[in-house]
Amino acid sequence: MKLAWQLACRFRHAKTQNRFISFISLSSTFGIGLGCFVLIILLSVMNGFERELTHRILSVVAHGELYSVDSTGIENLDAQLYRLNDDPRVESVVPYTELTGMLQFKGELKAVSLTGIDVNNDPSAFKQQVSEDSWRAFQGNKDGVLVGKGIANKLGISKGDAVQALIPVTHADLRFSAPTTVTLIVAG
Repeated sequence: MKLAWQLACRFRHAKTQNRFISFISLSSTFGIGLGCFVLIILLSVMNGFERELTHRILSVVAHGELYSVDSTGIENLDAQLYRLNDDPRVESVVPYTELTGMLQFKGELKAVSLTGIDVNNDPSAFKQQVSEDSWRAFQGNKDGVLVGKGIANKLGISKGDAVQALIPVTHADLRFSAPTTVTLIVAG
């Protein structure tokens, strides 16, 4: 017999016939075993959660971003994209435009963050988050929009509906003006 097993068997049973000490010995052995079991299960669950978090959620969130400081955009954008794509540490480069506005449908308004992407520029991280037919409908319509489930449920939006996006107009002298209204077709 192995030494560890011999020691475990020896100390599991008390030398005296005191039942209280035997009970404490047995319950502490059971408690340590249960604790190890729970710890192994918990670590397995957390490992799976971390993998899902990395692949599903963090694949859409950029790990690095370049911003334009004015409305002219990033200078030499194509050269910058080429240089970033050549770096072996960079998995994907997707240029996008982001703005905040309001989404209107049947008199209901909801504040949203709009992200505009070029569908021809391999936005694989975005494609993983939507169904194949929604992506095809979005790709084939220049006025298409993909709406999250929470906003779609709150406003009662379904695929094929026309929604209005109210986008604020900014001026250099900080004047207020009416927002630009754009009609978009819900692709998914």
